[in-house]
Amino acid sequence: VNLTAQFTEASISLDEINLLYPQFGKGKTVDLAADLNGTLNQLSVENLYLSSDATGIRGNFSFDNLFDSKAPFRMDADIRNITTSYYQLRALMPDILGKNVPEPSKVLGRFTLRGNSIVTTNSVKAQININSGLGNVYADLDLTEIDEIENAEYTGFISLIDFNLGEFVGNSKLGYATLDFNVKGKGFVRGSLNTEVNGQVYGMDFNKYRYQNIQVSGLLKDQLFDGFVESNDPNVKFTFKGLADFRSAQNQFNFTAAVDYADFKKMNFIRDSVSIFKGIVNMNVVGSNLDDVAGEINFTRTSYENINDTYFFEDFQVVSSFDSDTLRTIEINSPDIITGYMKGNFKTRELGRLVQNSIGSIYTNYRPYEIEPNQEVSFNFKIYNKIVEVFFPEIQFGPNTFIRGDIVADEGDFKLTFRSPNIGAYRNELENIEVRIDNKNPLFNTFVSVDDISTVYYNLKDFNLINTTLNDTLFFRTEFKGGSEYNDSYNLNFYHTFNEEQKSVIGLKKSDISFKENTWVINREGNAKNKVIFNSALDSITIEEMVMNNNNREQIRLRGQMADSTYKDLELQFKLVS
Repeated sequence: VNLTAQFTEASISLDEINLLYPQFGKGKTVDLAADLNGTLNQLSVENLYLSSDATGIRGNFSFDNLFDSKAPFRMDADIRNITTSYYQLRALMPDILGKNVPEPSKVLGRFTLRGNSIVTTNSVKAQININSGLGNVYADLDLTEIDEIENAEYTGFISLIDFNLGEFVGNSKLGYATLDFNVKGKGFVRGSLNTEVNGQVYGMDFNKYRYQNIQVSGLLKDQLFDGFVESNDPNVKFTFKGLADFRSAQNQFNFTAAVDYADFKKMNFIRDSVSIFKGIVNMNVVGSNLDDVAGEINFTRTSYENINDTYFFEDFQVVSSFDSDTLRTIEINSPDIITGYMKGNFKTRELGRLVQNSIGSIYTNYRPYEIEPNQEVSFNFKIYNKIVEVFFPEIQFGPNTFIRGDIVADEGDFKLTFRSPNIGAYRNELENIEVRIDNKNPLFNTFVSVDDISTVYYNLKDFNLINTTLNDTLFFRTEFKGGSEYNDSYNLNFYHTFNEEQKSVIGLKKSDISFKENTWVINREGNAKNKVIFNSALDSITIEEMVMNNNNREQIRLRGQMADSTYKDLELQFKLVS
Protein backbone atom coordinates (compact mmCIF):
# COMPACT_ATOMS: atom_id res chain seq x y z
CA VAL A 1 0.00 0.00 0.00
CA ASN A 2 1.45 3.35 -1.06
CA LEU A 3 1.21 6.12 1.47
CA THR A 4 1.17 9.81 0.73
CA ALA A 5 0.79 12.21 3.62
CA GLN A 6 1.68 15.73 4.61
CA PHE A 7 1.98 16.81 8.21
CA THR A 8 2.18 20.52 8.94
CA GLU A 9 1.59 20.83 12.68
CA ALA A 10 1.20 17.37 14.17
CA SER A 11 1.65 16.23 17.76
CA ILE A 12 2.15 12.51 18.33
CA SER A 13 2.48 10.48 21.51
CA LEU A 14 5.17 7.83 21.11
CA ASP A 15 3.31 5.66 23.61
CA GLU A 16 0.56 5.27 21.01
CA ILE A 17 3.05 4.22 18.34
CA ASN A 18 4.59 1.77 20.80
CA LEU A 19 1.28 -0.10 20.85
CA LEU A 20 1.94 -1.08 17.23
CA TYR A 21 5.75 -0.82 17.10
CA PRO A 22 7.34 -0.88 20.60
CA GLN A 23 10.70 0.61 19.68
CA PHE A 24 10.47 4.18 21.03
CA GLY A 25 10.97 5.84 24.40
CA LYS A 26 8.12 5.96 26.87
CA GLY A 27 6.24 9.09 27.85
CA LYS A 28 7.55 11.09 24.88
CA THR A 29 5.51 13.44 22.72
CA VAL A 30 6.86 14.82 19.45
CA ASP A 31 5.77 17.76 17.34
CA LEU A 32 6.50 17.29 13.67
CA ALA A 33 6.00 18.44 10.12
CA ALA A 34 6.93 16.19 7.19
CA ASP A 35 6.02 14.84 3.78
CA LEU A 36 5.64 11.05 3.71
CA ASN A 37 5.66 8.94 0.60
CA GLY A 38 5.97 5.20 -0.11
CA THR A 39 5.15 1.97 1.68
CA LEU A 40 5.81 0.96 5.27
CA ASN A 41 8.89 -0.97 4.15
CA GLN A 42 10.10 1.69 1.71
CA LEU A 43 9.19 4.94 3.36
CA SER A 44 10.45 8.38 2.36
CA VAL A 45 10.25 11.24 4.89
CA GLU A 46 10.99 14.58 3.25
CA ASN A 47 11.30 18.01 4.85
CA LEU A 48 11.13 16.53 8.33
CA TYR A 49 10.91 18.93 11.22
CA LEU A 50 10.65 17.20 14.58
CA SER A 51 10.94 18.50 18.11
CA SER A 52 10.59 16.84 21.49
CA ASP A 53 11.79 18.20 24.80
CA ALA A 54 15.26 19.61 24.02
CA THR A 55 15.71 17.69 20.76
CA GLY A 56 15.22 19.05 17.26
CA ILE A 57 15.62 17.15 13.96
CA ARG A 58 15.50 18.55 10.41
CA GLY A 59 16.29 16.71 7.19
CA ASN A 60 15.30 14.16 4.58
CA PHE A 61 15.20 10.46 5.42
CA SER A 62 14.31 7.22 3.66
CA PHE A 63 13.75 3.90 5.44
CA ASP A 64 13.77 0.33 4.16
CA ASN A 65 12.05 -2.28 6.33
CA LEU A 66 11.65 0.01 9.31
CA PHE A 67 8.68 -2.01 10.54
CA ASP A 68 9.89 -5.47 9.47
CA SER A 69 12.41 -6.84 11.95
CA LYS A 70 13.08 -9.91 9.80
CA ALA A 71 14.11 -7.98 6.68
CA PRO A 72 17.37 -6.03 6.27
CA PHE A 73 17.07 -2.48 7.60
CA ARG A 74 18.50 0.60 5.87
CA MET A 75 18.23 4.33 6.44
CA ASP A 76 19.53 7.05 4.11
CA ALA A 77 19.74 10.42 5.85
CA ASP A 78 20.37 13.93 4.61
CA ILE A 79 20.70 15.60 8.01
CA ARG A 80 20.28 19.34 7.93
CA ASN A 81 20.31 19.62 11.69
CA ILE A 82 20.01 17.38 14.73
CA THR A 83 20.32 19.16 18.07
CA THR A 84 20.13 16.83 21.05
CA SER A 85 22.13 14.89 23.67
CA TYR A 86 23.04 11.21 24.01
CA TYR A 87 20.23 10.35 26.41
CA GLN A 88 17.56 12.37 24.59
CA LEU A 89 18.50 10.88 21.23
CA ARG A 90 18.45 7.29 22.51
CA ALA A 91 15.03 7.77 24.12
CA LEU A 92 13.57 9.35 20.99
CA MET A 93 14.89 7.06 18.26
CA PRO A 94 13.65 3.52 17.62
CA ASP A 95 15.85 0.91 19.31
CA ILE A 96 17.27 -0.27 16.01
CA LEU A 97 18.94 3.15 15.71
CA GLY A 98 19.22 4.31 19.32
CA LYS A 99 21.29 1.34 20.47
CA ASN A 100 23.95 2.28 17.93
CA VAL A 101 24.59 5.77 19.29
CA PRO A 102 28.22 5.61 20.57
CA GLU A 103 28.39 5.80 24.36
CA PRO A 104 31.37 8.22 24.42
CA SER A 105 29.02 10.87 22.99
CA LYS A 106 27.61 11.17 26.52
CA VAL A 107 30.51 13.46 27.35
CA LEU A 108 29.60 15.86 24.53
CA GLY A 109 26.54 17.04 26.40
CA ARG A 110 24.19 18.90 24.08
CA PHE A 111 25.43 18.79 20.47
CA THR A 112 24.39 19.63 16.91
CA LEU A 113 24.95 17.19 14.03
CA ARG A 114 24.83 17.85 10.28
CA GLY A 115 25.72 15.69 7.27
CA ASN A 116 24.84 12.51 5.43
CA SER A 117 24.70 8.92 6.55
CA ILE A 118 23.62 5.46 5.48
CA VAL A 119 22.67 3.16 8.35
CA THR A 120 21.97 -0.59 8.16
CA THR A 121 21.49 -3.19 10.83
CA ASN A 122 25.23 -3.67 11.28
CA SER A 123 26.92 -0.79 9.41
CA VAL A 124 27.09 3.00 9.18
CA LYS A 125 28.56 5.14 6.45
CA ALA A 126 28.66 8.78 7.52
CA GLN A 127 30.05 12.17 6.62
CA ILE A 128 29.05 14.40 9.51
CA ASN A 129 29.91 17.61 11.37
CA ILE A 130 29.34 17.75 15.13
CA ASN A 131 29.29 20.98 17.12
CA SER A 132 29.27 20.71 20.92
CA GLY A 133 30.31 22.51 24.06
CA LEU A 134 33.59 20.60 23.89
CA GLY A 135 34.38 21.74 20.35
CA ASN A 136 33.87 20.67 16.75
CA VAL A 137 34.29 17.29 15.04
CA TYR A 138 34.21 16.24 11.39
CA ALA A 139 34.09 12.52 10.60
CA ASP A 140 34.02 10.57 7.35
CA LEU A 141 33.75 6.97 8.52
CA ASP A 142 32.61 3.55 7.43
CA LEU A 143 31.61 1.45 10.43
CA THR A 144 30.76 -2.24 10.57
CA GLU A 145 29.79 -4.66 13.34
CA ILE A 146 27.80 -1.87 14.97
CA ASP A 147 25.45 -4.28 16.72
CA GLU A 148 28.08 -3.95 19.50
CA ILE A 149 28.86 -0.30 18.92
CA GLU A 150 31.69 -0.09 21.48
CA ASN A 151 33.55 -2.81 19.52
CA ALA A 152 32.58 -1.57 16.05
CA GLU A 153 35.17 -1.69 13.28
CA TYR A 154 35.81 1.44 11.26
CA THR A 155 37.94 3.09 8.61
CA GLY A 156 38.04 6.68 7.52
CA PHE A 157 38.96 10.19 8.63
CA ILE A 158 38.42 12.20 11.83
CA SER A 159 39.09 15.89 12.36
CA LEU A 160 38.94 17.70 15.71
CA ILE A 161 38.72 21.50 15.69
CA ASP A 162 39.38 23.28 18.99
CA PHE A 163 38.03 20.22 20.78
CA ASN A 164 38.42 19.81 24.56
CA LEU A 165 40.14 16.44 24.43
CA GLY A 166 41.09 16.54 28.11
CA GLU A 167 37.49 16.72 29.29
CA PHE A 168 36.43 14.10 26.73
CA VAL A 169 38.95 11.49 27.95
CA GLY A 170 39.04 12.62 31.59
CA ASN A 171 42.64 13.88 31.76
CA SER A 172 43.11 17.20 33.56
CA LYS A 173 46.54 17.83 32.00
CA LEU A 174 45.14 17.67 28.48
CA GLY A 175 43.30 20.63 26.99
CA TYR A 176 42.02 21.59 23.56
CA ALA A 177 43.20 19.86 20.37
CA THR A 178 43.04 20.49 16.64
CA LEU A 179 44.05 17.49 14.53
CA ASP A 180 43.39 15.41 11.40
CA PHE A 181 43.72 11.61 11.60
CA ASN A 182 43.14 8.77 9.17
CA VAL A 183 42.01 5.80 11.24
CA LYS A 184 41.49 2.08 10.72
CA GLY A 185 40.60 -0.23 13.54
CA LYS A 186 37.96 -1.03 16.11
CA GLY A 187 36.58 0.17 19.43
CA PHE A 188 35.32 3.49 20.75
CA VAL A 189 36.09 3.07 24.45
CA ARG A 190 39.44 2.58 26.21
CA GLY A 191 38.99 -1.12 26.89
CA SER A 192 38.33 -2.07 23.26
CA LEU A 193 40.32 0.59 21.39
CA ASN A 194 42.65 -0.91 18.75
CA THR A 195 43.30 1.34 15.78
CA GLU A 196 45.94 2.46 13.33
CA VAL A 197 46.31 6.23 13.19
CA ASN A 198 48.10 8.41 10.68
CA GLY A 199 47.82 12.14 10.71
CA GLN A 200 48.74 15.58 11.94
CA VAL A 201 48.29 17.35 15.25
CA TYR A 202 48.07 21.07 14.49
CA GLY A 203 47.66 22.07 18.11
CA MET A 204 47.20 20.29 21.45
CA ASP A 205 47.30 21.63 25.01
CA PHE A 206 49.21 19.60 27.57
CA ASN A 207 50.48 20.75 30.95
CA LYS A 208 49.40 24.32 30.10
CA TYR A 209 51.51 24.41 26.93
CA ARG A 210 50.14 24.23 23.38
CA TYR A 211 52.07 21.80 21.17
CA GLN A 212 52.00 22.40 17.41
CA ASN A 213 52.90 20.59 14.18
CA ILE A 214 53.18 16.97 15.31
CA GLN A 215 52.93 14.02 12.92
CA VAL A 216 51.70 10.68 14.29
CA SER A 217 51.70 7.23 12.70
CA GLY A 218 51.20 3.97 14.54
CA LEU A 219 49.05 1.59 16.51
CA LEU A 220 46.90 3.05 19.28
CA LYS A 221 45.26 0.84 21.91
CA ASP A 222 43.99 1.38 25.41
CA GLN A 223 46.98 3.04 27.10
CA LEU A 224 49.38 1.80 24.40
CA PHE A 225 51.14 3.47 21.49
CA ASP A 226 53.49 1.68 19.11
CA GLY A 227 54.67 3.76 16.20
CA PHE A 228 56.32 6.97 15.04
CA VAL A 229 55.96 10.58 16.19
CA GLU A 230 57.69 13.63 14.74
CA SER A 231 57.38 17.02 16.41
CA ASN A 232 58.22 20.30 14.71
CA ASP A 233 56.93 22.46 17.52
CA PRO A 234 59.14 25.55 17.96
CA ASN A 235 60.00 24.50 21.52
CA VAL A 236 60.27 20.72 21.10
CA LYS A 237 61.70 19.16 17.94
CA PHE A 238 62.12 15.39 18.05
CA THR A 239 61.41 12.04 16.43
CA PHE A 240 60.09 9.12 18.47
CA LYS A 241 59.97 5.52 17.28
CA GLY A 242 58.90 2.66 19.49
CA LEU A 243 56.53 1.46 22.19
CA ALA A 244 54.92 3.04 25.24
CA ASP A 245 52.62 0.58 27.01
CA PHE A 246 50.68 1.52 30.17
CA ARG A 247 48.13 -1.32 30.02
CA SER A 248 49.37 -3.56 32.83
CA ALA A 249 50.67 -3.04 36.35
CA GLN A 250 54.20 -3.03 34.86
CA ASN A 251 54.51 -0.29 32.25
CA GLN A 252 56.77 -1.01 29.28
CA PHE A 253 58.85 1.49 27.31
CA ASN A 254 60.96 0.45 24.33
CA PHE A 255 61.79 3.38 22.08
CA THR A 256 64.36 5.68 20.56
CA ALA A 257 63.85 9.43 20.76
CA ALA A 258 66.13 11.81 18.86
CA VAL A 259 65.64 15.22 20.44
CA ASP A 260 66.96 18.10 18.35
CA TYR A 261 65.64 20.73 20.76
CA ALA A 262 63.47 20.66 23.89
CA ASP A 263 62.82 23.74 26.02
CA PHE A 264 61.60 22.35 29.36
CA LYS A 265 60.93 25.85 30.68
CA LYS A 266 58.56 26.73 27.82
CA MET A 267 56.79 23.36 28.22
CA ASN A 268 56.30 24.02 31.96
CA PHE A 269 58.36 21.05 33.15
CA ILE A 270 61.13 23.12 34.78
CA ARG A 271 60.92 26.42 36.66
CA ASP A 272 64.46 27.51 35.78
CA SER A 273 64.60 30.49 33.45
CA VAL A 274 66.67 28.43 30.96
CA SER A 275 66.40 24.64 30.53
CA ILE A 276 67.18 23.24 27.07
CA PHE A 277 67.89 19.58 26.29
CA LYS A 278 69.29 17.96 23.13
CA GLY A 279 70.33 14.38 22.49
CA ILE A 280 69.38 10.81 21.65
CA VAL A 281 67.55 8.67 24.21
CA ASN A 282 67.26 4.88 23.92
CA MET A 283 64.99 3.36 26.55
CA ASN A 284 64.04 -0.27 27.17
CA VAL A 285 62.53 -0.58 30.64
CA VAL A 286 59.64 -2.26 32.46
CA GLY A 287 58.13 -1.04 35.72
CA SER A 288 55.44 0.99 37.43
CA ASN A 289 57.61 3.34 39.53
CA LEU A 290 61.21 4.10 40.49
CA ASP A 291 61.25 1.26 43.01
CA ASP A 292 60.49 -1.60 40.60
CA VAL A 293 61.70 -0.35 37.22
CA ALA A 294 64.14 -2.68 35.45
CA GLY A 295 65.95 -2.15 32.19
CA GLU A 296 68.35 0.19 30.48
CA ILE A 297 68.42 3.85 29.45
CA ASN A 298 71.12 5.25 27.18
CA PHE A 299 71.77 8.92 26.41
CA THR A 300 74.04 9.73 23.46
CA ARG A 301 75.50 13.04 22.26
CA THR A 302 73.52 14.90 24.88
CA SER A 303 73.64 18.56 25.87
CA TYR A 304 71.85 20.52 28.56
CA GLU A 305 71.74 24.30 28.83
CA ASN A 306 70.74 26.27 31.90
CA ILE A 307 71.18 29.89 32.92
CA ASN A 308 74.86 29.35 33.76
CA ASP A 309 76.30 27.31 30.91
CA THR A 310 75.84 24.59 28.29
CA TYR A 311 76.97 21.10 29.31
CA PHE A 312 77.87 18.35 26.83
CA PHE A 313 77.72 14.62 27.65
CA GLU A 314 78.91 12.10 25.09
CA ASP A 315 77.48 8.92 26.66
CA PHE A 316 75.35 8.23 29.72
CA GLN A 317 73.98 4.79 30.64
CA VAL A 318 71.71 3.75 33.52
CA VAL A 319 70.96 0.04 34.11
CA SER A 320 68.54 -1.21 36.77
CA SER A 321 68.30 -4.94 37.51
CA PHE A 322 66.94 -7.37 40.12
CA ASP A 323 68.19 -10.82 41.03
CA SER A 324 66.11 -13.73 42.35
CA ASP A 325 66.02 -12.56 45.98
CA THR A 326 64.96 -8.98 45.10
CA LEU A 327 68.47 -7.60 45.50
CA ARG A 328 68.53 -4.53 43.28
CA THR A 329 71.47 -3.01 41.42
CA ILE A 330 71.53 0.40 39.74
CA GLU A 331 74.62 0.96 37.61
CA ILE A 332 75.51 4.34 36.15
CA ASN A 333 78.23 4.72 33.55
CA SER A 334 79.26 8.02 32.01
CA PRO A 335 82.82 9.29 31.55
CA ASP A 336 81.45 12.85 31.70
CA ILE A 337 79.04 12.59 34.62
CA ILE A 338 79.30 9.74 37.11
CA THR A 339 80.25 6.07 37.23
CA GLY A 340 79.45 3.53 39.88
CA TYR A 341 76.66 1.50 41.40
CA MET A 342 74.05 1.32 44.12
CA LYS A 343 73.14 -2.17 45.33
CA GLY A 344 70.77 -3.57 47.94
CA ASN A 345 67.17 -3.81 49.04
CA PHE A 346 65.94 -0.21 49.11
CA LYS A 347 63.13 2.14 48.17
CA THR A 348 64.32 5.01 46.02
CA ARG A 349 61.83 7.48 47.46
CA GLU A 350 63.05 6.69 51.01
CA LEU A 351 66.81 7.00 50.49
CA GLY A 352 66.94 10.48 52.05
CA ARG A 353 65.09 9.32 55.16
CA LEU A 354 67.26 6.20 55.24
CA VAL A 355 70.37 8.37 55.66
CA GLN A 356 68.71 10.69 58.21
CA ASN A 357 67.51 7.77 60.35
CA SER A 358 70.93 6.11 60.25
CA ILE A 359 72.66 9.28 61.44
CA GLY A 360 69.92 10.15 63.93
CA SER A 361 69.94 6.66 65.48
CA ILE A 362 72.92 7.62 67.64
CA TYR A 363 70.60 9.87 69.65
CA THR A 364 68.21 8.35 72.18
CA ASN A 365 65.79 11.27 71.74
CA TYR A 366 65.76 11.10 67.93
CA ARG A 367 62.37 10.28 66.40
CA PRO A 368 63.01 8.38 63.17
CA TYR A 369 60.97 8.70 60.00
CA GLU A 370 58.69 5.78 59.25
CA ILE A 371 60.16 3.68 56.45
CA GLU A 372 59.66 0.17 55.15
CA PRO A 373 61.68 -2.46 57.08
CA ASN A 374 64.67 -4.55 55.97
CA GLN A 375 66.26 -1.88 53.79
CA GLU A 376 69.98 -1.80 53.14
CA VAL A 377 72.16 -0.33 50.43
CA SER A 378 75.81 -0.22 49.37
CA PHE A 379 77.08 2.43 46.97
CA ASN A 380 80.28 3.43 45.25
CA PHE A 381 80.42 6.36 42.82
CA LYS A 382 83.12 8.31 41.08
CA ILE A 383 81.81 11.82 40.47
CA TYR A 384 82.80 14.06 37.58
CA ASN A 385 82.45 17.78 37.48
CA LYS A 386 79.68 18.17 34.92
CA ILE A 387 76.81 16.51 36.76
CA VAL A 388 77.39 18.68 39.83
CA GLU A 389 77.52 21.88 37.77
CA VAL A 390 74.17 21.11 36.13
CA PHE A 391 72.27 20.96 39.42
CA PHE A 392 74.58 23.10 41.57
CA PRO A 393 76.29 25.58 39.23
CA GLU A 394 78.18 27.24 42.10
CA ILE A 395 79.97 23.99 42.98
CA GLN A 396 82.87 22.34 41.11
CA PHE A 397 84.48 19.01 41.99
CA GLY A 398 88.01 18.10 41.03
CA PRO A 399 88.86 14.89 39.13
CA ASN A 400 88.93 11.58 41.02
CA THR A 401 86.24 12.62 43.48
CA PHE A 402 84.47 9.56 44.90
CA ILE A 403 81.91 8.60 47.50
CA ARG A 404 81.18 5.12 48.83
CA GLY A 405 79.38 3.63 51.77
CA ASP A 406 76.86 1.24 53.32
CA ILE A 407 73.54 1.66 55.12
CA VAL A 408 71.69 -1.03 57.10
CA ALA A 409 68.50 0.73 58.13
CA ASP A 410 67.10 -1.64 60.77
CA GLU A 411 70.42 -1.62 62.62
CA GLY A 412 70.96 2.13 62.21
CA ASP A 413 74.30 1.38 60.57
CA PHE A 414 75.80 4.09 58.33
CA LYS A 415 79.28 4.09 56.80
CA LEU A 416 80.53 6.65 54.27
CA THR A 417 83.84 7.68 52.75
CA PHE A 418 84.23 10.79 50.60
CA ARG A 419 87.42 12.08 49.01
CA SER A 420 88.09 14.90 46.57
CA PRO A 421 91.32 16.63 45.51
CA ASN A 422 89.55 19.99 45.46
CA ILE A 423 86.11 21.57 45.65
CA GLY A 424 85.13 25.07 44.56
CA ALA A 425 81.92 26.31 46.13
CA TYR A 426 80.43 29.80 46.28
CA ARG A 427 83.77 31.58 45.75
CA ASN A 428 85.49 29.34 48.30
CA GLU A 429 88.22 26.78 47.55
CA LEU A 430 88.92 23.57 49.47
CA GLU A 431 91.95 21.34 48.81
CA ASN A 432 92.36 17.62 49.59
CA ILE A 433 89.11 16.84 51.36
CA GLU A 434 88.41 13.59 53.17
CA VAL A 435 85.25 12.69 55.08
CA ARG A 436 84.71 9.39 56.89
CA ILE A 437 81.53 8.46 58.78
CA ASP A 438 80.93 5.27 60.76
CA ASN A 439 78.25 5.61 63.40
CA LYS A 440 79.05 2.18 64.90
CA ASN A 441 82.79 2.81 65.33
CA PRO A 442 83.62 2.91 69.07
CA LEU A 443 86.61 5.24 68.52
CA PHE A 444 85.10 7.91 66.27
CA ASN A 445 81.92 8.46 64.27
CA THR A 446 83.10 11.20 61.93
CA PHE A 447 86.47 12.34 60.67
CA VAL A 448 86.93 15.36 58.41
CA SER A 449 90.23 16.55 57.01
CA VAL A 450 90.90 19.52 54.69
CA ASP A 451 94.40 20.68 53.80
CA ASP A 452 93.51 24.23 52.74
CA ILE A 453 90.36 26.37 52.83
CA SER A 454 90.45 29.71 51.01
CA THR A 455 87.51 32.07 51.46
CA VAL A 456 86.89 35.69 50.57
CA TYR A 457 87.05 36.54 54.28
CA TYR A 458 89.56 34.22 55.94
CA ASN A 459 91.96 31.41 55.05
CA LEU A 460 92.38 28.13 56.92
CA LYS A 461 94.71 25.15 56.67
CA ASP A 462 95.31 21.81 58.36
CA PHE A 463 91.65 21.53 59.29
CA ASN A 464 90.81 18.36 61.20
CA LEU A 465 87.57 17.42 62.91
CA ILE A 466 86.78 14.23 64.76
CA ASN A 467 83.73 13.23 66.74
CA THR A 468 82.45 10.39 68.85
CA THR A 469 79.22 9.57 70.67
CA LEU A 470 78.82 9.16 74.40
CA ASN A 471 75.54 8.93 76.31
CA ASP A 472 73.38 10.28 73.50
CA THR A 473 75.70 13.21 72.80
CA LEU A 474 78.00 13.87 69.87
CA PHE A 475 81.36 15.26 71.00
CA PHE A 476 83.55 17.09 68.48
CA ARG A 477 87.14 18.23 68.49
CA THR A 478 88.54 20.35 65.70
CA GLU A 479 91.92 21.93 65.09
CA PHE A 480 93.03 24.29 62.34
CA LYS A 481 95.19 27.30 61.58
CA GLY A 482 94.05 30.53 59.99
CA GLY A 483 94.89 34.03 58.89
CA SER A 484 96.86 35.41 55.99
CA GLU A 485 100.10 33.90 57.37
CA TYR A 486 98.32 31.07 59.23
CA ASN A 487 99.54 32.43 62.57
CA ASP A 488 96.15 32.02 64.23
CA SER A 489 95.30 28.65 65.76
CA TYR A 490 92.01 27.13 66.90
CA ASN A 491 91.43 24.22 69.25
CA LEU A 492 87.69 23.79 69.72
CA ASN A 493 85.80 21.22 71.75
CA PHE A 494 82.03 21.20 71.38
CA TYR A 495 79.07 18.84 71.43
CA HIS A 496 75.65 18.36 69.89
CA THR A 497 72.55 16.65 71.28
CA PHE A 498 68.76 16.87 71.34
CA ASN A 499 66.92 17.93 74.48
CA GLU A 500 63.60 16.48 75.59
CA GLU A 501 61.77 19.09 73.47
CA GLN A 502 63.54 17.75 70.34
CA LYS A 503 65.51 20.99 70.03
CA SER A 504 69.15 20.94 68.99
CA VAL A 505 71.74 21.87 71.58
CA ILE A 506 75.27 22.88 70.55
CA GLY A 507 77.58 23.60 73.45
CA LEU A 508 81.23 24.55 73.81
CA LYS A 509 83.54 22.69 76.19
CA LYS A 510 86.79 24.30 77.27
CA SER A 511 88.51 25.51 74.09
CA ASP A 512 91.17 28.02 73.08
CA ILE A 513 91.73 30.39 70.18
CA SER A 514 95.00 32.18 69.39
CA PHE A 515 94.07 35.24 67.36
CA LYS A 516 96.50 38.01 66.47
CA GLU A 517 98.97 36.91 69.17
CA ASN A 518 96.25 36.91 71.81
CA THR A 519 94.99 33.63 73.30
CA TRP A 520 91.34 33.40 74.32
CA VAL A 521 89.84 30.59 76.35
CA ILE A 522 86.19 29.71 75.83
CA ASN A 523 84.31 28.27 78.82
CA ARG A 524 87.35 28.41 81.06
CA GLU A 525 85.29 27.07 83.96
CA GLY A 526 84.11 24.04 81.97
CA ASN A 527 80.49 24.59 83.03
CA ALA A 528 77.23 23.46 81.41
CA LYS A 529 76.42 26.91 80.05
CA ASN A 530 78.16 28.18 76.90
CA LYS A 531 75.59 26.66 74.57
CA VAL A 532 73.07 27.52 71.87
CA ILE A 533 69.60 25.91 71.73
CA PHE A 534 67.49 26.08 68.57
CA ASN A 535 64.59 24.32 66.85
CA SER A 536 64.62 22.70 63.40
CA ALA A 537 63.08 25.78 61.76
CA LEU A 538 65.80 28.04 63.24
CA ASP A 539 63.14 30.53 64.30
CA SER A 540 63.71 30.05 68.03
CA ILE A 541 67.29 30.46 69.32
CA THR A 542 68.54 30.73 72.89
CA ILE A 543 72.16 31.61 73.75
CA GLU A 544 73.16 30.64 77.28
CA GLU A 545 76.12 32.60 78.61
CA MET A 546 78.92 32.27 76.05
CA VAL A 547 82.11 33.50 77.77
CA MET A 548 85.66 34.10 76.43
CA ASN A 549 88.66 35.11 78.62
CA ASN A 550 92.33 35.78 78.00
CA ASN A 551 95.46 36.09 80.10
CA ASN A 552 95.07 39.88 80.29
CA ARG A 553 91.82 39.49 82.26
CA GLU A 554 89.87 40.64 79.21
CA GLN A 555 86.45 39.06 78.85
CA ILE A 556 83.67 38.86 76.22
CA ARG A 557 80.23 37.60 77.29
CA LEU A 558 77.18 36.90 75.07
CA ARG A 559 73.66 35.77 75.96
CA GLY A 560 70.13 36.30 74.68
CA GLN A 561 67.13 35.01 72.79
CA MET A 562 65.63 35.33 69.32
CA ALA A 563 62.14 34.31 68.12
CA ASP A 564 61.57 34.49 64.33
CA SER A 565 61.60 38.13 63.18
CA THR A 566 59.44 39.55 65.97
CA TYR A 567 61.68 39.28 69.01
CA LYS A 568 65.40 39.76 69.67
CA ASP A 569 67.07 40.24 73.05
CA LEU A 570 70.85 39.97 72.80
CA GLU A 571 73.33 41.16 75.42
CA LEU A 572 77.02 41.49 74.52
CA GLN A 573 79.42 42.56 77.30
CA PHE A 574 83.08 43.54 77.05
CA LYS A 575 85.31 43.68 80.11
CA LEU A 576 88.70 45.38 79.91
CA VAL A 577 88.81 44.70 76.17
CA SER A 578 91.18 47.06 74.37
